[in-house]
Amino acid sequence: MGRRAVKGLRDNNTGNLPRGNSLGRSTFLTHHGQVLLHIAQSSKATLREIANSTELTERTVYKIVHDLEEDEYVVKRKDGRRNVYQLNEEVTLGHRLYGSLTLAQLIETLSAMVSAIQRKGRAAPL
Repeated sequence: MGRRAVKGLRDNNTGNLPRGNSLGRSTFLTHHGQVLLHIAQSSKATLREIANSTELTERTVYKIVHDLEEDEYVVKRKDGRRNVYQLNEEVTLGHRLYGSLTLAQLIETLSAMVSAIQRKGRAAPL
């Protein structure tokens, strides 16, 4: 997702990227990936709802959504007084290793995996 994608994740004191989640375990998905997956599952979610679900601060979620907008992964529009976030599903992931893999294909695969795990009772819903 580029250099801008990690800008908001660096520790203010050390400048290092975090090594894991708040419980000390590493995670496969970056915070950006977690936010993208949440938006895919609930485009009407507020930043606060995304923050609560992903266990990130609202400010961090705001920065991540801003990064995702800049990189054209997410489009924000107004719906009354609320912001609604929509994935730009046709955008490619932008790295030679991923070829022409689109955001829609990635999210579809991840969503199916999360749903399967939730059905087995091994993970909390996003």
